[in-house]
Amino acid sequence: RLALEAGLAAHPDEVAAHSAYADYLAEHDDPRGEFVQVQLQLEDESLKRPERASLAAREGELLAAHERAWL
Repeated sequence: RLALEAGLAAHPDEVAAHSAYADYLAEHDDPRGEFVQVQLQLEDESLKRPERASLAAREGELLAAHERAWL
């Protein structure tokens, strides 16, 4: 985990670093992992409107459920 976080700090704009960290969090049942995965998917401009809407809804659900704990 520390190595992944160091990678993020060193390369904050590198999508692969965020993706690896999100995968790690998701594998450890941390909902922040899914949240980051959803946000990364939303950056894909080729997504069709229904997919984007579904992802945006999931992003909102995750934020509503965990916002207090995360902040």
